[in-house]
Amino acid sequence: MIHSLDNATATIHNGKNFNSRVEIPQASMKHLLSIVRRLYRLFTHTYFHHSEVFMEFEREMHLCARFTEFARRFKMMSNDLFIIPEEALQIA
Repeated sequence: MIHSLDNATATIHNGKNFNSRVEIPQASMKHLLSIVRRLYRLFTHTYFHHSEVFMEFEREMHLCARFTEFARRFKMMSNDLFIIPEEALQIA
């Protein structure tokens, strides 16, 4: 997990890939979409293998719910890849 987060951070901070905080160059979209898929996989692993930790954190921070909304809104993943049940992402 740490490797995936470190890789995502390094990729995003690489000025060759993302030279602006305002725009994403079209050539860098493939990097961003890959990062989004990998990060979502971390959420799914946590949900399915460490559900108590996931639910405790999600109740307070809503991080997965917000990330999922972001990824859906900007069509960063196909809908069939969103496998965490909606009821686990309800913000109360």
